[in-house]
Amino acid sequence: MHPIMKHIESTSEQPCRILIADDEPLVCELMQFNLEKEGFEVDVFRNVDEAYQADLPNYNLFIIDVMMNDMMGMNFAHLLKQTKSTTSIPLIFCTACDGENDIINGLNSGADDYILKPFSMKEMIARVNAVLRRHRMSTPTPPAKVLTCRDMRINIDEMTVYIGDKLIDLTNNEFYLLTLFVNNRNRLFSHNEIIDTIWPGEMPVSRRTIDINIARLRKKLGSYAEQLVDRPGFGYGYVE
Repeated sequence: MHPIMKHIESTSEQPCRILIADDEPLVCELMQFNLEKEGFEVDVFRNVDEAYQADLPNYNLFIIDVMMNDMMGMNFAHLLKQTKSTTSIPLIFCTACDGENDIINGLNSGADDYILKPFSMKEMIARVNAVLRRHRMSTPTPPAKVLTCRDMRINIDEMTVYIGDKLIDLTNNEFYLLTLFVNNRNRLFSHNEIIDTIWPGEMPVSRRTIDINIARLRKKLGSYAEQLVDRPGFGYGYVE
């Protein structure tokens, strides 16, 4: 993948957010520490009332202790599965209830997995990753990443640019330059910043090479050409 595509993905993708609802402080602390080491964003709530107040639809996974607050954890899980904005978010029960009926009831209530306490952090992380992986596989493919500016549309996945209904024929480097500038509009990039992003690890690239690519790009962009600027001493960019 070209570095500019990685840059677009890194600016558009949000880290996976996990809500933990458990009233055991040590368990919460260990889970939060280990999950954050894996790159997750984690919020911990020690009682159901506090968890109810969270921005629930913006989480990617719920981990809930069935027994917290005298079985209120189970009621919280039922609420999540009955609410349209959270019903599709995966849920893991973690609890000391190890009876067969407890496990069956938990899974039948909509839980995607059931972790028995005490559990190792390695097991917990493996189960979290497995649940999230299954959820991603069952989720429809998201729409293509598209940058828009008035009636110009840059489709990152297809590497196409349309102005209105007209397809603009760009070389790869012209596409990468336009994508870099539009994704960071009103910011100016130095000669070296552009080289490091568009031509990383290649033979020395001169300012003239950048100028030629931008000049060709301007000719193809019609009324958008004036937004592509070159300000001596400051750099190049797309300015609205």
